[in-house]
Amino acid sequence: MKNIFVFLFIVFLCGLTANPISYEKNLNGFYRNPAFLGIESNAGIYYKFDYMDQNESRLSLRLSKFAGFGYDLESHITYWSGGFSLLRDFYCGLTLIDPPGKSSRFDAGFIYRPFAFLSGGLKIDDCFKEHSSFATEASFKFYEDMFILNSGINFVFNGDKDSYEAGKWYGGLNFRPVKGCNLYFEYREDDNFYGGAKFDFSNLSLMYDTEFDDDRNQTSRQAVQVTVNKLKPFWEKEKIKQIVLNKDYSDESELIELYLNINRVIAEHPAEIEFIFRNAELSLQAAEELNGLIAELRGKIKVRAYIDQANLSNYYAVSSADEVYLSEFGNFDMSHKSLLSADEIYLEEFSNVEMASPFFVIKSLVSDLQVMQVGKNLFVEDILENKKLEAEKRNMLTQIQLDIQDRIYKVIAVQKGIPIESMFVIANESPSSAFTAEDAGLINEISAPEEKSQPGKLIDFQNNLLTGSPQPWVKPEAIAVIEISGFIKSGKSHICDNAFYGKKICGTDTVFEQLREAECDPDIKGVVLRVNSGGGELIACGTLYQKIRDFSKPIIASVSGQASAGAYFAVSGADKIYANDSSLLGGLGVAVLKNNKRLIPLTDNYNAGKDNLDNADDRSNFLSSEMQYRYLADQYYKQMIRRIASERSTPFSNIDDKGEASLYDGAEALNRNLTDETGSFFEALNYARKITHLSSNGKIIFRNLKLDKISDLEPERGFYYYNGLIEGI
Repeated sequence: MKNIFVFLFIVFLCGLTANPISYEKNLNGFYRNPAFLGIESNAGIYYKFDYMDQNESRLSLRLSKFAGFGYDLESHITYWSGGFSLLRDFYCGLTLIDPPGKSSRFDAGFIYRPFAFLSGGLKIDDCFKEHSSFATEASFKFYEDMFILNSGINFVFNGDKDSYEAGKWYGGLNFRPVKGCNLYFEYREDDNFYGGAKFDFSNLSLMYDTEFDDDRNQTSRQAVQVTVNKLKPFWEKEKIKQIVLNKDYSDESELIELYLNINRVIAEHPAEIEFIFRNAELSLQAAEELNGLIAELRGKIKVRAYIDQANLSNYYAVSSADEVYLSEFGNFDMSHKSLLSADEIYLEEFSNVEMASPFFVIKSLVSDLQVMQVGKNLFVEDILENKKLEAEKRNMLTQIQLDIQDRIYKVIAVQKGIPIESMFVIANESPSSAFTAEDAGLINEISAPEEKSQPGKLIDFQNNLLTGSPQPWVKPEAIAVIEISGFIKSGKSHICDNAFYGKKICGTDTVFEQLREAECDPDIKGVVLRVNSGGGELIACGTLYQKIRDFSKPIIASVSGQASAGAYFAVSGADKIYANDSSLLGGLGVAVLKNNKRLIPLTDNYNAGKDNLDNADDRSNFLSSEMQYRYLADQYYKQMIRRIASERSTPFSNIDDKGEASLYDGAEALNRNLTDETGSFFEALNYARKITHLSSNGKIIFRNLKLDKISDLEPERGFYYYNGLIEGI
């Protein structure tokens, strides 16, 4: 009994070092001696009633992540242990056992886990004695969402008696019917059965364990454990973290870096978090995701926010915080016009200025709609002369914008406890002053962060992205985040100084390489696609769809601004699609254009999507009539819709009931089964972590498009490892 306890204690402490992992994934018999269970446990008491032997009580205390203390209340034996990690998935530990009236002894052990499903360990008793004893064990686990099947074999050698015990087999099942409840059953070759239950609450864990001896046909042992979790040592001060947002986060790469750093700060479990806005610009999707994240933190971590200039996006991002402060000289603009961003408008090369109103009023949502949106049978000869959408399409986009605006106002009104009518009054009076916001109850106080902020570590996103990893050479299990942003096109990803394509080209060669690396790397357990694209070339989008559909590991799509036309076609092959309420999806149409010398040189490929084209450049005789163009567009359209309907298991009418490349916001897309969940990027990451059974310290690897200059057509490549833990919030 004591040997098992010491062995489990050693391995548990080892697992708490550089790469802590969930104990239930590595050890057999962890329910037998549960005094030191739980990564978050700080102190626990364990009582065992043994029918055949004697009663036993233990008290445990974890002093740090690298050391622990145990005391047996019955035998008065004291245990001091420490652990460390030499290599990835290889952990060592040493325990000093100090019984009263006898000489002390040292036990050592290690555990090696080459794969998530396979682990092995060796424990040596009295390792400094001439005739040491040792036990070795190997175990295999099979995981599903609600249960774990485990099996293994162990061998024991007694150095004192020079005796060897042949390997004994064991097997069992852990069942998790609901969150926080774990039921287990195990059978061993010695005809002993084990069973019990463990219940986890916010700061308390309860466990009942029993052993049934089949030879004696009776219960031979029962045990109960109570563990107090997340105790703060008396010397640990309240931690306050400041998160400064000081630039334009419309670029998807910068936004993901911001999310990962926020995630890293949350993983440190500070007492308070302060968000400080200094000339920051957030897209509507970023605001919506931050709002949901802060709302989840309420009751766990106190959140306050300081805003220098409050537009609708910035305020919406932090309206769920416990306290919101606005600078005395800051504007307060709650009108939907504040969502307009000049850098999203590309009108320099076009003469039609009227198009700006319905297309660009929602920042970074429909920034690619500067290109003509078409339905399945609409023939476009000159894209520059057909920039204006018909009135019905303009009304559709305007209505989507108004629906999103109303939803934001309702969310803010509920969070701040004011009537929804007040939000419309404030919006109509915008822009206004900080005093108006304070009178309306939308901010707590007029104050600058320097006046209210308490001392804390400043997190600078631009300079500290890669700091904080205790062992940077240790590569842990991970979820890879791959960006699909901009116009999807064959070739390498690069930025583009082109009004038609937009700012960024998402090259399929680059994405394919990232997917291939993620698929071949055994440490990467799954992929989250961060999507913000209005489509691209038909061949490029179709090939990307096939790669995503055939990806062997779990692959989740998280839609930020939009996934329309060919971009939605591509990500429809993902295992699950998440989208914000304000995301835009659909817009499925095909445009085929004749050769037009006024257009900039484009590709020979045919292109799919509302804002895409297929330019038969320098091949004006390729198709001879307008009817052939229309027929070709119609065939491409039907093929794309048929594939999407098959992937989503939904009728054609849900995808595009009018055949006019209709766009839907996230809520409507969910009703039409175009998405699986309405949720943020954080929720997509947590879902990926859940289905891949990622360990609690699993990393996020962001594969971004790193471009420093406009002329950078061959960007630097490689995985970027961030010290951002994936935490269930």
